[in-house]
Amino acid sequence: MHLKISIFADVSDTTDSGKFIWDTVKDANPNHVCPVIAICREGSLDQIQTAVSSEIIDDLLFSPLEVSVLKRRIKASIHPDKNNEGRVKKREFFHSSFCL
Repeated sequence: MHLKISIFADVSDTTDSGKFIWDTVKDANPNHVCPVIAICREGSLDQIQTAVSSEIIDDLLFSPLEVSVLKRRIKASIHPDKNNEGRVKKREFFHSSFCL
């Protein structure tokens, strides 16, 4: 059995766009050992920009979470070869698509 530990950081209800949380996660995960998944409020460009500019997130989900989306993303992270063939690396995609 392969065990994968990930950090899910929900910044959807923060008042500082999640800056404090991203600083804390950077300090707790300095060598980027665990994948980091950001949960931002849908439509909040400030939260998305802060998460992406932290340069530590591997995936981005929007609140409120939908079960089908969450299941699909978890499956993709467990079996990356089956679901991500031919796709751009997540980090490169986020930097090119979401940086404002």
